[in-house]
Amino acid sequence: MRTLSIIVLTLFLTACGGMQHTGQMGMAVATPDLAVTPVSQSNGIAIRDPWARQGTNGDNSAAYLVISNASTSDTLLSVTGDVATAIELHTVVNENGMMQMIPAEGGVPVAANGMQVLKPGSYHIMLIGLSTDLKSGDSFPLTLTFANVGPIDVMFEVR
Repeated sequence: MRTLSIIVLTLFLTACGGMQHTGQMGMAVATPDLAVTPVSQSNGIAIRDPWARQGTNGDNSAAYLVISNASTSDTLLSVTGDVATAIELHTVVNENGMMQMIPAEGGVPVAANGMQVLKPGSYHIMLIGLSTDLKSGDSFPLTLTFANVGPIDVMFEVR
């Protein structure tokens, strides 16, 4: 049973991908580049370090970024683009000792004068049914729609 749990967790983490192992079992840390100049800004919301995992046409991938908010609280409600058949906001939860990736119901909150990091193993953007191959060095646009600020266009780099 323990072996099955380890296999399921390994497959799950691979699907949500891109984490750096810290050497401690079960511990992984994403390393967003917080020093990077914002690539997009609107009404107090700044987007930094937008990137996506490589993927093959028809498969799934994930995208990540850092949202800084210098204004009142807001919520990332949706993400749209032509890179995939479906684009969803997801999070990871622990259900009965099992890590599960689920849609982020209600969106992704961004605290007033705070920051939200979309990273592997946490909130992230799922790209379901890629419409093209995503190769390292490629880039593609997505539109992030916030409850208060509205839409912000962002270019994502494939790493």
